[in-house]
This record gives sequence, C-alpha cells and structure tokens, in this order.
Amino acid sequence: MLALQLLSAVITMSGEVDEAGYRTLGHVLRQVKPHHWGGEAPRRVAEAVMGHLEAGTAVGYVTLRTELPEFTQTIDQISAAEGIENIQLGARALGEHGALNDLSAVLTTAGKRLSTRVAGVSAASLAAQVASELSGLMAGGSNAVSVADIPSLTDHYRRMEQRPGAVVSIYDQLNRHLRWGGLPMSDCDGETILVCARSGHGKTALGIHVALLVARAGYKVDYDVIADAAFEQINERLVHHIAGLSLTRPGELDKVLPERGRRPAELRVQRLDWAQSVLRGLPIRINDNANMDQDELRMRLADKRARGVAFSVLENLDHCSWNQREVRLERREYLGELVKITRQHDRACGHHSMWLVQANRKTGENRDQIPMPENTQDSDLPKNHCTLFLGLNNKNTQQKPGSTGGAPLHGRVQKNRSGATGDFYLPYSIVNPALRPTEEET
Repeated sequence: MLALQLLSAVITMSGEVDEAGYRTLGHVLRQVKPHHWGGEAPRRVAEAVMGHLEAGTAVGYVTLRTELPEFTQTIDQISAAEGIENIQLGARALGEHGALNDLSAVLTTAGKRLSTRVAGVSAASLAAQVASELSGLMAGGSNAVSVADIPSLTDHYRRMEQRPGAVVSIYDQLNRHLRWGGLPMSDCDGETILVCARSGHGKTALGIHVALLVARAGYKVDYDVIADAAFEQINERLVHHIAGLSLTRPGELDKVLPERGRRPAELRVQRLDWAQSVLRGLPIRINDNANMDQDELRMRLADKRARGVAFSVLENLDHCSWNQREVRLERREYLGELVKITRQHDRACGHHSMWLVQANRKTGENRDQIPMPENTQDSDLPKNHCTLFLGLNNKNTQQKPGSTGGAPLHGRVQKNRSGATGDFYLPYSIVNPALRPTEEET
C-alpha cells in the first residue's frame, strides 16, 4: 500500500513543480531499490514515472495507461490511493520496509545453509558469506545520483575546514604529499595504504604512531595483528610510545626518570602506569586473531563498518591465507585480492586502512634501499589496489652495534592516487620514542 501511496503523491506533485522539481522527485524515487516496490507492476509504473521526471516532464494517469496498458489495474489502484504528505519520508519508509524484508531473507537463507552445510565448509566461511550479504544491505539504495542533486563541493570544503579534527595530521614531511594535508575523516572514500619495509625498518612503529594520532583525535581505531605478535606486545609498544620510553630496556621499574616535558621526575613504573592510563582512555581495540583469510577479512570489515571504525592497522599482509573453496588462487593473486577487498570497503565508508607489508630481498638493490611497489613480499599485485604506497628505509639498522642511531627514516611515496609522490623523512623517535623531543610530549 505504501508504494502505491508514494507513487500517487509523486504523480500528483509532478503537475505542480518546475523542471528542478521533476529532477528532485525523480531522485527521491531512485533511492528505492527496484525490488522494494512490492511487485512487477508497481515497479514498472515507478520506472515509467521516473523516466518522465528525469526527462523534465510531468506525468499523469492517462499517459501511464497508454504506455502500460497491461498494468491498468495497478495504475487505477495508484489513482485511488490516498497520497502521503512527505514524499521524502515516504520513500525512506518504503526503503526501510524493503530492507527489513531483505534482512529476513538473508537470515532465512543463512539458516538453510547452516542446516544443509556440506562437510568441510567452515563456520567462518558461512559467516563471511552472511557478513558480505549484510554489508551489501547496509550500502543503501541504487546509489545513482544526479549531479544536480549532489551537495555543493565548496560547502563540503567549508565543513571540513571548520570541523575540529576533520583532518588528522601525521608529520609535516608526509602531510605535504597528502591532498588534505593529513588523513581526512569523512563518511566516504577512505585511503587504502600499503607501508612496505624490511624487518626493523619502521612499519609497526609508523602504524602505532598513526593509530595513536587518530585515536587522540577522538576516532575509533582497530589494530589487527596477524600472526606476527600478540595483543600484549602491541599494547606494550603503544604504552612505551606514549611514555616516551625505549623498548630495549624494559626493566628497572624503580629507576628514577628525569623531568621531561610535562612529566615530573618519577619512577619508571609511574611513567608506565601513567601512559597505560592514557591508552585506556583512547578508543583503540586490538585484535590478535592469527587466522586471516578472505572470510575473516570480510567479517572484520563488516564489523568495523557497523562500529564506525575510522582507521585500522593490519599487520602483516604476508601472513594472510586464502580459503580455496571460494576460488582457487595462487599466493601472488590472493594477496592482491585481499587488498582489493579492503579497498572496496574503504571506498564505500570512508575507513582508512594501513596494511603493513614485508619487503622482499630485491629491495636491497633499489636506490636508497627503499622498497618499490613491486617489492611487496611474494606478490607484486597489492600495489594495484592501494591508493597510497609508502616505502621505508631505516638507515640505523646498518650501523655498528652499540651505536645510538638517530638518523631519520627515509621514506618515499611511490604511488599516490590524489597527491604528490616523492621522498619524505620521519624522525627516528618514531622507532625509539625515548628520543622524542619534549615539545612533542603528551
């Protein structure tokens, strides 16, 4: 009945508006998915109405009966239906009713799959299929939008400029390569970042640094550890980063630390307890489930979307696997496919992903020993689906034992979807927070 009432209201309104009004009415109807009209007849009538409106003309019942003689009965029912006062709300209600029916259908089908599960099909595989279908339902209507109905671009820029924390700054050297001067926090088109380096060259350190920056700005952050560490180790690194203490000397809890920045002279245990309390106040979650294939990835991405996560570090891509029951792929292919799945999610909901990737042995042959996009471990395909590729080289790893180091990390933006490529330098304090200058203290 609601579908008929909505069409009745639109047809009546079409005789009272101008050309811009036709486009607006057509756009409202386009937000209803075709199968949400409740049957073939009302869907065909709705398509005919939209065709007239988008062509810039009003539409009446005589015209519809002439064009669709096989649906005269439905057109008569629309004509007799009581119109609704708010067309926009009516379309939204019709879409919501249809979405609930879709949800019911997905869950019913999932129950049937579960009861008829073929031997060997895992619970994770079944759950991932449901998660993927549910994510599709969350995506909304047809998504086709007339350019005339897209909000003002300059208004969008103004809102981003005026909203506190709309862009999270990383480091000036890296910010200048990014179109917004940092990571923009909006509800659409996030970045899919690959950070490639050899072991000990700053991948995890950069991931932890950016995760803390985004969380301190008030946005939800996930740190996904895949086989490389347990959540206790990531928690340890987060705490030491905040405390400004090196991981290389974790003992001596009762050692007195000198005054530093805003922190008074205190025992090491007091500094660590303070940093732990700071970390506990931040919206960060650590997931150290070591099993990551495409099914697990899809479930995690659906969960991130539902919880409104803004930024995720995923460490490391080379530890991921692939459930060959979906489609048989070689390792080179599926590592690229995992990044592609991530990119589709980031594009849809504004989430930023930072995949950490091990560099292969050929990296040592490169200029400045910085990884190129083809140097990702076991596959050159992940580069095809990322929006930003960062290669890192930590020269301090090449120094003699006992050296204090201190040389900046040399990075290069090798691929950038919407900004400049080129070199950048990050302070060594990212790797060793004990060297961080006092002006950067929390």
